[in-house]
Amino acid sequence: MEQPKLSGRPGGHGKNRNEHKEPIIRVARCVIWRNPYVGRKALPGGGLFVYKTRPGTKRSKPQTKDIKKMDKKEKPKLTRRQKWLFAILIILFVIMIIALASDGDTPSQSQKEIQQNQIDMSQLTEDEQIEMLVSNELKGNNNMKTAYVRKIDVVEQTNGGLGVFVEYNADDNLTTNLSKGGIESKMSEIYTALYTSGKDIRTASVTAYFPLLDSYGNKKDGVVYKSVLNKTEADKVNWNADKSLLKVTILPSVWTTTALHREFR
Repeated sequence: MEQPKLSGRPGGHGKNRNEHKEPIIRVARCVIWRNPYVGRKALPGGGLFVYKTRPGTKRSKPQTKDIKKMDKKEKPKLTRRQKWLFAILIILFVIMIIALASDGDTPSQSQKEIQQNQIDMSQLTEDEQIEMLVSNELKGNNNMKTAYVRKIDVVEQTNGGLGVFVEYNADDNLTTNLSKGGIESKMSEIYTALYTSGKDIRTASVTAYFPLLDSYGNKKDGVVYKSVLNKTEADKVNWNADKSLLKVTILPSVWTTTALHREFR
């Protein structure tokens, strides 16, 4: 049986295929260009096959970029508040280190001061040593910018031993009662320094001065509180008791109040 012959010129089929191939390729390139969901694949014999990927998938190269982006987004980032808290913690840590370092230097400095005071005290007479003890409790000025110390007298007693008589300018406070409490606290500190010094002190008195208005409206320093503590009573005091207890309760109840201004009663 004879096979049917193809119409047209010999080789015409191949030429027609090449003529129709170019427009198809151009259309395919336009579809594929910058489209991550469309791919192309060369077929055996020079053909071109255009295919569409499944929804939700991309070509390998864009997919890799997306994975990197997802990795970056998944990394936890510190919020603004967390950054502030972290900075505050660092600052507190640095302050703590500085404080510990300064505390480490304090003992050596205080020891040097004590040694210096011991050298200075050894070069003084007994009266001068007692005056220095009181002066150390009345350093500088009060809160009204007036020097604390008015007078410190050390006097030999007829029966032996020494009498110490102190006058100072008291601090001001919000109320008269608070001012009185401040005076008693300062008196307690002076008596404690005197009767724990080991000196032969037979009697001591502390007088507090404070600005007062006279009948003419003039302000003048006057005595508002005066107390006396003798050796007989001082020997009964437990000087190792709590300091605040000594200041507030014990000593004010032991000394004798010889003068108290009516405004402080």
